[in-house]
Amino acid sequence: MTQDDFEFYLNSLDDILSDSAPRPPNSELARLQTDDFAKARHNLSSLLSIGFTSLANSDKLSEITNLTSKLHFDPNLTPEELSILNLVQEIPSASKDFLEAQRAKKLRIEERKQEFILSKGKIALLQGEEAAASSTIREIDEQIAVLQSRKAVLAAVVKTNQKRIADLVSKQKRVFDSVPKIVNEVQVANSERSLWELKKNEAAKQEAEILAKFGPVDGFSFVR
Repeated sequence: MTQDDFEFYLNSLDDILSDSAPRPPNSELARLQTDDFAKARHNLSSLLSIGFTSLANSDKLSEITNLTSKLHFDPNLTPEELSILNLVQEIPSASKDFLEAQRAKKLRIEERKQEFILSKGKIALLQGEEAAASSTIREIDEQIAVLQSRKAVLAAVVKTNQKRIADLVSKQKRVFDSVPKIVNEVQVANSERSLWELKKNEAAKQEAEILAKFGPVDGFSFVR
């Protein structure tokens, strides 16, 4: 029995045992008690109708304690009602744990919210870095494509020039090979004047042909 229960019990004894106050008939006392219990039932039922969560956050906890203490003396309570009454009596103390759990829950929610905001910012930052890196990669790929195209052009130029050089070297070799023959002919002509005279025209003709043939070589430049 709680202190409030015992106090209510003592007050009831004072009413019953008091010699100075007129004693109402037993039936009247019973009616008054019945009305008092009925009122307490009604008030407690009204409070319970708003639900445990609302009660836990209200200022009605002391009233619940008083009403449950009073109804414990109601002789007409059924076993089920008594069981529920005992449960209701735990609401004030349970409310503290409930409110604490709610506060902890709200704190966890706030922490998760902050974590979400931070992760959202990090994701945005990483996405920005990813976009910048992807853009740089595309630029590098484009530069590589340009360089590869330039490389192909230069390779073709080198190949063409190598062929031209080979042709010119071959022609140059043929010219060098013909020089000793001409020199020999000149020497023979010097020793054999008469033969030289005979071949003079032919040599002049040959010389003219050679000069005409290799005329394009004179002054030719490979520098571009």
